[in-house]
Amino acid sequence: MTAFGLPRFATYQFPPWLFQSGQIDFSKKYAFPAERLALVEKLATQNRVHGTGKEEAAAIFTAEGFLVAPGLECSETNLMPNGQSHTSAFFWAQKRMGTFDLGGRNVMQALGPLILTANTLPDVGNVTGILWSGVARVEVSATSSLGDQSPLMLDLMPGDWVEVLRSRGIEVELVHNDSSRNLSRTSRWSTGRKAPPRMPPLPHSVTLELLPPWVEEEVDTTTRLSTPAQRMALANRLVARNIREGTGGPFATVITDPNGGILGVGVNRVVPLGVSPMHGEGTALAVVAQKTGSPVVPENSILATNGCTCGMCMGNVIRARVKTIEYGATTEDIENLTGFDEGIKSGNWAKICQRHGVTVVPDILRHECALELEYYKTSGGMIYNGSRSAEALAAS
Repeated sequence: MTAFGLPRFATYQFPPWLFQSGQIDFSKKYAFPAERLALVEKLATQNRVHGTGKEEAAAIFTAEGFLVAPGLECSETNLMPNGQSHTSAFFWAQKRMGTFDLGGRNVMQALGPLILTANTLPDVGNVTGILWSGVARVEVSATSSLGDQSPLMLDLMPGDWVEVLRSRGIEVELVHNDSSRNLSRTSRWSTGRKAPPRMPPLPHSVTLELLPPWVEEEVDTTTRLSTPAQRMALANRLVARNIREGTGGPFATVITDPNGGILGVGVNRVVPLGVSPMHGEGTALAVVAQKTGSPVVPENSILATNGCTCGMCMGNVIRARVKTIEYGATTEDIENLTGFDEGIKSGNWAKICQRHGVTVVPDILRHECALELEYYKTSGGMIYNGSRSAEALAAS
């Protein structure tokens, strides 16, 4: 047994005020965009007033307008990786429905196509999260702000986010607060259902096993990983074990301080946990957050991941203020060897990061990392992908 000393579990919960009388009503039909936005804006205000987060909220609705799950900005209170409201809404909808794929056959049969409504604009990580979530439509306030997006986050967005989503078949509408401008339209997928569909109850809190038990056998936190090759070797070893144990996908991440001291590790846990943000980077950042009590990593932290950071995790990593990103296999390696869709980010993202003071070190043990990715595919590993078009979703 190694000297481990890292948290393996994390508990995430809604603030108690959310379930007080009148805050949310699962029996009410929010049939029009302005009605859905009004609920989201009310929750955002309450989140700020109660001191449980920033004035940012989102929610997942059925096509008829029944609430599936709310989402609140919760980075500080829940220590959730990229605790923005968009991610939070996906997280709670996924936990309620028992799957990371909100556009999958089971959800489609039970609820039909889903809508995301938010009062703030998505960042580069949220855009990819939307693509993978399976939602068919996105509604954002026409007067919404950029929230707390940094100049780096804005530069990483590849063009107009609205066109990015529409090019993938997802409907986007900028909603005006004046309800008279939106009361003439319901969702084109609406069946006219008058009563809410049958769904499992929305959990008030969930506990996730971030790291499977075997990780304790592979990680010794008293060991310093002072070189990029040492950090990548550990990440790739965790990938190999994750594949062999059947506890997640072929990705892993190691986070260290500038001297190589291990702050946290993570392996892809999307399928076992049923939560889309839990990529290798996401679980590693969650582990560090649980260890330090902060969603921001310690100063000058280094993140080493066996595969180039995807579009969604890029948002998480930047928000956590990681100073150095090291990766093995390239985006092209991942997509060609496995078939995974790596999401949306600017083609010159590494240069943009460098310009903003984030060091990017590519191709560390690239061949060794690529071999594990290839093994995952040839051994029958699950290639999940939620970025189907809205038309395909409606027809499934």
